[in-house]
Amino acid sequence: MENIETNQASLCANGRIIEKGQIHGADGLMSVLCDATPFGVQFWDKELNLIDCNKATVNLLNLSSKQEYLDRFGELSPDFQPDGSLSKEAAVGYVKKAFEEGYQRVEWMYKTLDGELIPSEMTLVRIDYSGDSLVAAYVRDLREQKRMLQEINDTAAQLKAVVANYPGAICSADKNYNITLFDGLLVPHLVDKDLFFEGQDLHVALQKDEFKHIMVNLMKTIDEKAAQEWSFEANSKTLHMTTTPIFDDSGVVTGLVAKIEDITEMTRI
Repeated sequence: MENIETNQASLCANGRIIEKGQIHGADGLMSVLCDATPFGVQFWDKELNLIDCNKATVNLLNLSSKQEYLDRFGELSPDFQPDGSLSKEAAVGYVKKAFEEGYQRVEWMYKTLDGELIPSEMTLVRIDYSGDSLVAAYVRDLREQKRMLQEINDTAAQLKAVVANYPGAICSADKNYNITLFDGLLVPHLVDKDLFFEGQDLHVALQKDEFKHIMVNLMKTIDEKAAQEWSFEANSKTLHMTTTPIFDDSGVVTGLVAKIEDITEMTRI
């Protein structure tokens, strides 16, 4: 960071600044433990200077040494963070706030010297020691977490596309009779989308006579804890609906899932 100076001080994890070559006893042990920590740790002084880091920080960013991290800190983040803030201003702002309030937790995007972006969670804690204050910033690599979250989102998007293109209709509701899903190619020809949407209470749709038989059986599935199955006519189509209650491990009903199929052609055979 262009406006942040660094120095040659070495800091052990208990907050005591000591010159190189003078680490011994308990301080030496704490320094060893700090470097053995599997997540990144870095330290800032009251003048907002970055003064030290541990080996995990060096390894996270594929650097050659702690000194390289201190010297090139300003190159190790993109110009802007994902929230749009300027990285060099945001970093100083978070450290300053940690000094003032004692604690900050933020997401921070690093960038290695070869351009790889590394999302992280940074927890900044003010350390008071011998009448002086420092901020220790603990860095957790979020790459694996973000990757898993992206996989979940991708799977959810694929499932949503499958449901939306199902030739019939698929519906689900929770135990409080709130619709959690109502989709499929048949839906526009079957129900009023202004009444059937995620979060809607089944009792509202129950007020419409044309949907009453659907709502009654959906609610019956939850109340009686039993599957329902029936056929009915709607918009010149013969439809077949089946519902199944969903149970948790203790046998309590948590909701239901239902499907509606167009069996018009089958009934004509």
